[in-house]
Amino acid sequence: MSKALALFRVQVFSFLNPVVLRRSSGREKLRMLLFICIAAGLAGVFAVYTAFMALGFSAAGMIEALPPLLLLLCVVVTLVCTFLKSSSIFFGFKDYDMIVSLPVRTGTIITSRLLSLYLLNLLFSGIVLVPGLVVFLYGAYPFEGWIIGFILLLFAPLLPLAIGVFVSGIITVLSMKLRYGSIVTVILSLICVILLVVFSVHSIPHKEADLAVLGAFLSQFAFQAYPPAEYFQTALVRSDWSAVLIFAFISVFSVLLLKIALGASFGKINSVLFSRSTRR
Repeated sequence: MSKALALFRVQVFSFLNPVVLRRSSGREKLRMLLFICIAAGLAGVFAVYTAFMALGFSAAGMIEALPPLLLLLCVVVTLVCTFLKSSSIFFGFKDYDMIVSLPVRTGTIITSRLLSLYLLNLLFSGIVLVPGLVVFLYGAYPFEGWIIGFILLLFAPLLPLAIGVFVSGIITVLSMKLRYGSIVTVILSLICVILLVVFSVHSIPHKEADLAVLGAFLSQFAFQAYPPAEYFQTALVRSDWSAVLIFAFISVFSVLLLKIALGASFGKINSVLFSRSTRR
């Protein structure tokens, strides 16, 4: 685990290296600053939107339907982020030859990269979940509920992360035999993202007449679309620790299965991608 943490620190340092920033041109620094400002602004807008949505649910008397909806939003955000980032983190990354030459196991490399993707998704999940959970828990639940909410927040991104990486890996394998495989991978990933967002938007009724049954509909839809949402809701509404343990087990087990699958194909996929990139 110490080697995995060391590799993770290397990834973070390479991303935030101040030497690279100093050597960058003024235009590149301005572009990076603009990107940070836009990302921070979007995060703020999303957090405020989630908070006001939670307040609306509370005012409408549908507060118990809020947890599964928040989790669904978290799942969508995590899947989108994973589709967009998993290819560059797991498949065909630039420093593959340097990483595999280090005296570390493949499983250690996979763990370090899973950790980096998990923390990135945890950041986005926090933007979605924290404002809504604060509104849900404030004044209605004891301190135990806040502890449960924090634990669920830590485990919420794991299962959608595993699903996103697995699907991204399948897309990468299918596109490896094509001439413009990297372009096909990007296009297919974007199609998955668009279909996911469209499906999420059109699955929720928008008519005012549906407001009276919206709470029950959202709960049932969440349970059918994402079964772990039932344990998520039960854990928060009833402070049920058995539901917390089941939700945590499902989340961790999915990542363990993903790690086994990646361990069997990580080297083969990246060797093919790296050999193709060196021939160009």
